[in-house]
Amino acid sequence: MDLFVFAFLTLFVTGVTAAENSQENMMKHEMSSMGGQMKMESRHEMMKQHSEEQEEEYSESAVGYPGRATQVSRTIRVDASDKMRFAADSWQFKAGETVRFVVTNSGYLKHEFVIGDQGKMREHAEEMAAAGEYGMKHDSPNAISLEAGETGELLWTFTDQGRFEAACNEPGHYEAGMNMALVVQ
Repeated sequence: MDLFVFAFLTLFVTGVTAAENSQENMMKHEMSSMGGQMKMESRHEMMKQHSEEQEEEYSESAVGYPGRATQVSRTIRVDASDKMRFAADSWQFKAGETVRFVVTNSGYLKHEFVIGDQGKMREHAEEMAAAGEYGMKHDSPNAISLEAGETGELLWTFTDQGRFEAACNEPGHYEAGMNMALVVQ
């Protein structure tokens, strides 16, 4: 009889311990999943805020504003390749000039083409790096993002004289040399 009680108690205690461990692991998993979800929501919020800020900032700025197709004075073709360079070191424009940029991603990596001043470019590059693997979707008028093989257009009217930039701010691309000067006279 003592053997029967011992066996029963052993099975009972083992079952209770297993159930407690299972419940504890499930709670840890749920909390871990919630943390991941919270991170995703935070990144989503950050990307949404980024797009809204950029749209507001570039609707009209010292760099210019989105151009109209009827006002385009010239078209510039841009190759965004995995060599991390644009074709020219700089481009010259006149204040008031509207340009159509036709950008082709001839590489295998995602690239972008963004027009802005150097300070804003650095801020943008840092935001892109913070977004990490989730990336950022551009809804701002001064930028286009292109997957491998895609071609897109950006119409831009330059307003003020100065020295600005065109760049790819995908993580590491700007630092590798994928930027160039835009000089407006």
